[in-house]
Amino acid sequence: MHARVAVFDNRDVSLADELVEFVRARLPEIGGSRRHALLLDSRTRSALGIALFETDDEGDTPYHPAEPTVLLDEGDALELQGEAFRVHHLPGHAEGHVVFVGETTGRMFGGDTILNEITPNVGLWGEGTATDPLDDFVRSLLRIRDEFQPRIIYPGHRTVIDDAGLRVGELLAHHEDRLTECVTGIEGGADTPYLLAQHLWGGRLDYHQRRFAMVESAAHLVRLVALGRAREVAPFRFAPV
Repeated sequence: MHARVAVFDNRDVSLADELVEFVRARLPEIGGSRRHALLLDSRTRSALGIALFETDDEGDTPYHPAEPTVLLDEGDALELQGEAFRVHHLPGHAEGHVVFVGETTGRMFGGDTILNEITPNVGLWGEGTATDPLDDFVRSLLRIRDEFQPRIIYPGHRTVIDDAGLRVGELLAHHEDRLTECVTGIEGGADTPYLLAQHLWGGRLDYHQRRFAMVESAAHLVRLVALGRAREVAPFRFAPV
């Protein structure tokens, strides 16, 4: 969960502050870097070179995560303002992403797992242990809808979510449509993450956005392979079934 939490109910402002102060989410120990194996052709190398420069540049920020003082795991409970909030690990957007669900009020601090008005980025970054992040993401959404059934969700961006089931359904439909459009792209020759990102988003993205578009395209491509709707004929090069 990101440290920023969108709160639109004044009664919960202090709770959000307390939560952000308390939580140091447990992240998996991952190695590697963002220099992953999407280097396929000259256009991909050029785009990634710029994206990697931006990544390194962002690493020069004077702001760095604090050292964790408390480690949390699936099922742990935090007591905040007299209410127990359960910790749940919901990967997909990020491998170590967690949410917090209030056992009494049904309030959920959702981070970037579920958002209103925009869709969370789900990307295959080539680092860590995730091999099918879109599958992880779908499973996380289903847990929210079927297991947690929160009354209200405070996400990391935009507005609060009052109907979790409705929003989960919209996000699932969005990614199903995106998978279908990816198949169309592959059939038309967009057979790498770089080319597929161009097919999906065109030329309207800046370099920062293109980085997210490429890793999201890669996540959808590996999901298509897992579903039997595409074939990987070479490293990160795909073909129709």
